[in-house]
Amino acid sequence: MELFVYLKDRGGESCKDELFNLDRLQAVDAGFKYVKGLWERASCDSCFVLDPTGCPTTVLSPAVQEILNISDFLNNCIDTYHNGSVVPDVVTCKACGDNYLKLNNLYNSIKADNGEINYCMDIIDLAHQHEVTGARSLFQTTAGFYKELS
Repeated sequence: MELFVYLKDRGGESCKDELFNLDRLQAVDAGFKYVKGLWERASCDSCFVLDPTGCPTTVLSPAVQEILNISDFLNNCIDTYHNGSVVPDVVTCKACGDNYLKLNNLYNSIKADNGEINYCMDIIDLAHQHEVTGARSLFQTTAGFYKELS
């Protein structure tokens, strides 16, 4: 091992320094590949407007902007009107039903043939959040009234 420390290449450079620099470069390259792969697996490009070369800009796509806006309206509406002690919660359904239907229709419009939302991970997470937080069950609980909205 000690011999390795003193080895030099033909130009007089320390082999140890070159190999350590190579290791650092490989670590940076591996980190870059990991982040790039994560971006691709999460379909992040689909959340942004692409430039003429196909690279994402910092501008959200119109569909993402619309989903985020309607989601904010729906969440604010539910926070304002929801009464957990009243079942079915007809007041919340009347006040917030249109936004729920719009958001649900947008989610359905971006689903792939296999039923999965074929969009960036942030939108998929948002769709799942609405299911987990009970927006879906709130509006399904008032199913009879829900049909009157559509």
